[in-house]
Amino acid sequence: MTRWCVCLSHLQTKETPSGRRLIFFGILLQPPTTRPVSSTDDTVECAHDVRDVHDRVVLYGMRYITIVMSRFTKEDRFFKTEEPFRDEYTPEEILERDREIEEYEDALSPIIRGQPPKNIFLIGKAGVGKTVITNDIMADLQHEVRENPDLNVTIVHVQCRNLGSSYQVAVKALNEINDVRGEDKVSTTGYPKQDIFDMLYSALDELGGAVLFVFDEIDNIGEDDDILYEIPRARSHNNVTEAYPAVIGISNDYRFRDRLSPEVKDTLCDEEIHFSPYDANELRSILEARVEKGLHDGVYEDTVVDIAAAKAAQDSGSARQALRLVYKAGEIARDKDSDADMITEEHVNRAEESLQRKKIEEGIQNLTAQGHAVFFSIVRMAAQGDTPVRTKEVYEGYEEVVEYLDMKKLVQRRIYDHINELMRYGFIDSEMKYEGGTEGSYRRYSLSVSIDLACTALSEVSRFEDPVDRIQPSRP
Repeated sequence: MTRWCVCLSHLQTKETPSGRRLIFFGILLQPPTTRPVSSTDDTVECAHDVRDVHDRVVLYGMRYITIVMSRFTKEDRFFKTEEPFRDEYTPEEILERDREIEEYEDALSPIIRGQPPKNIFLIGKAGVGKTVITNDIMADLQHEVRENPDLNVTIVHVQCRNLGSSYQVAVKALNEINDVRGEDKVSTTGYPKQDIFDMLYSALDELGGAVLFVFDEIDNIGEDDDILYEIPRARSHNNVTEAYPAVIGISNDYRFRDRLSPEVKDTLCDEEIHFSPYDANELRSILEARVEKGLHDGVYEDTVVDIAAAKAAQDSGSARQALRLVYKAGEIARDKDSDADMITEEHVNRAEESLQRKKIEEGIQNLTAQGHAVFFSIVRMAAQGDTPVRTKEVYEGYEEVVEYLDMKKLVQRRIYDHINELMRYGFIDSEMKYEGGTEGSYRRYSLSVSIDLACTALSEVSRFEDPVDRIQPSRP
């Protein structure tokens, strides 16, 4: 093992409002010689390769330092690169989505012909390719625009994950345009909504040409859908004369479109593209391509890809979930199982449990007390074998929970918001049930995480510890 030295070229103390602070300059890392670089330097040996240094410098007194070595190492016996398994990775080729890509390109083709753009609505569960395909197609469109000086197209991308109203989306969109124009951003508060829209219209006219607003996860705005009416209708209402604005709405919630007002629904959905969940074969194809790029040869069992694809297909049909399973399995094999020379099916199983536990713990922290009550009512019915259940049955269970805990009771229509939140977190799934007669069609809900993990997470919420023990007394 190469031994390295840490040398300080010089030190200096400086008076600050909080007291004396030691400042060091010119830290040099080099192999040790038979003597220090300078007789005035303070030198401390470190028994590791300098490339492994990944933590912090600790100062002892006023003159001496040492490097605290971490267990991070550059060598990785499993991963060639972790990038293909991460959410932000964009593959060179998008697999198993040929039909959706063709429909998307057809919907955008009027722009290339110099015609006004269409409004497009993409719908499908998280992790089924909507955003990655949008980013890829928008990049191709921008390239086409650069190659064709006759085309005037601006793309405004707004991530709506943390935006809960049309006002917030409009401000974010306006500020994105102001960035393009080199203008100052407007404050996110303090303006009447109509003033924000008026500023947006003015900015659109200054841009001119086709302006595509890509609203990713637009379902987060709920029923406040003004932005989805104002932008597509801006030209027909004479609010804009020099630009041709259109919306590309991306939603993870199948019911979001149904909740839109009739005017918005008619306007927004010139073209609808549905992204179905991936099946196991499609996920296997995607995983094989990423594994080939990301893992060393011969470091994983043949069943690893099949098991991860099958688990993700049965759960959500999400490529993101399948990739996270393989990624986490590799991390567990590398970091938690020092004797492992292969990523195995057992590592995939451990990865599934670890990811699910983390998802639940993070989601539980973000739920309100009312959200906890709705979730608990579904968990309790799942533990009793009574799921899937309809909304009215969820509400009946919820009523019992809030009465037992002496909590304020919400009306049934408010429960829909909490059910939608649980679906966004991936805690529950829904299915549409069709029946004749007076029943018609309705949704039924079931738990999509393990009962044990759900109970463990809920028991960490103080008021739910006793109710959890009552439905699962054997839980450790």
